Amino acid sequence: MGIHRILLLRHARTKGNEEKRYMGMRSDEPVSDEGLKQLEGTDMDKVPAFDRVFCSPMQRCAITAERIFPGKETESVQELTEMDFGLYEGKNFEELKDDPYYNEWIASNGRLPFPDGEDMAGFTARSLKAFKGILDKLKDGESAAIVCHGGNIMAILSAVTGVEYFDFNVGNIEGYIIDITYDGENINVLSYERFGVGMDT
Repeated sequence: MGIHRILLLRHARTKGNEEKRYMGMRSDEPVSDEGLKQLEGTDMDKVPAFDRVFCSPMQRCAITAERIFPGKETESVQELTEMDFGLYEGKNFEELKDDPYYNEWIASNGRLPFPDGEDMAGFTARSLKAFKGILDKLKDGESAAIVCHGGNIMAILSAVTGVEYFDFNVGNIEGYIIDITYDGENINVLSYERFGVGMDT
């Protein structure tokens, strides 16, 4: 059983990110002008080579994958969309701070479900299923880059390491490189380290 090196990388900035809005699976917005500048400032010498590239089907991830891995075929994974933020989609703290349920959600450390949306447990299960689906496609010892959303990174890494979900919060075009073994069911994490390729990382 070979070791797989995996990069989990968050997409470049979007307008919603800049306004600190909950931009989930219902908001297929592209990378913003600032995000494009961020990608142009990427230090490509920092980007290792990977055998395969996968990404969320959402525009912000597809654009990021194309810029970070030019000329490399990218395989879209439908279940790697961001969390469904339900009725809070597109809103930010200032717009929600007087909502009693939102304050309950904060007090629960994000574990309550979003109204008409997903909860952390369901989203984590979906993200982990997508991750295992990618691993199932890899040949023994193959490496892969996965361009996805901040939520996916927190969900996957918390599930496979047992570390707190929000401990894996990352900025745009930041993420983690992890070395793992996988037997078709169990993921064994050998190491993980923070990774960033942007001009401000």
